[in-house]
Amino acid sequence: MGIYNSWQQGWKKQRRKEMMNNKTFWTKADWTLLLPFVMFVTAFVIHYYMVINFYENLYQYHSQEIRNEIINAEKQVYNVNLVGNSLLFLFVVIGTILSLNIGFLFFNYQFKFKEICIVVLKSSVVIALIYLILPIIMAIETNVYSFEELYKIEFRYTLSTFLTDFSPIWLINLLESFSITQVVYILLLTIGIKYVMNWNYKKSVLNVIKIYGVGFLIWHGFALIMDVNFHQ
Repeated sequence: MGIYNSWQQGWKKQRRKEMMNNKTFWTKADWTLLLPFVMFVTAFVIHYYMVINFYENLYQYHSQEIRNEIINAEKQVYNVNLVGNSLLFLFVVIGTILSLNIGFLFFNYQFKFKEICIVVLKSSVVIALIYLILPIIMAIETNVYSFEELYKIEFRYTLSTFLTDFSPIWLINLLESFSITQVVYILLLTIGIKYVMNWNYKKSVLNVIKIYGVGFLIWHGFALIMDVNFHQ
């Protein structure tokens, strides 16, 4: 009995130590906060040289004028996507921080703004990671590279693929955001919030989905209005 109690106490002590290490990771402002941004920039540098090098080799026996015209057209697509995806990445990070903080204030939870920011930034690594994975997926799926096709890949792995061409715009817009990236992002937020708020997984999941979900619906409501007005 004494051996069992000793083992149990040792296990609990080790468990508490692991919990503290996990909490330290999710609350400590360290170099990992820069990782999503480094990955994002690295990904777009890879995209640029991958596609431009492909077209330079493909049209190496054509005239300089034709080659420059095609490459410049690709660069325009790249620049638009670089700006658009950069703004979207920042919007997701800032929007998530605001949504969680407003939600926690609304439900009268005690929290630190800094810790919520750290959790969101560390969770956003999965959003940056998908941009690093895109070239690999393109290399597997096709032998022809282009920026337009590269940035369409993620949209092929959403719940919207199960819809028909006659589905309403609002439903298409809603399900397009439910990708593997989105699910993993919410999962990481749930884990981080669990340790920051000292909640169990159930409470963390419910609160993150509840708070993040409201922000998600508000964003898509705005996107729907803009999309409907654009198509009129």
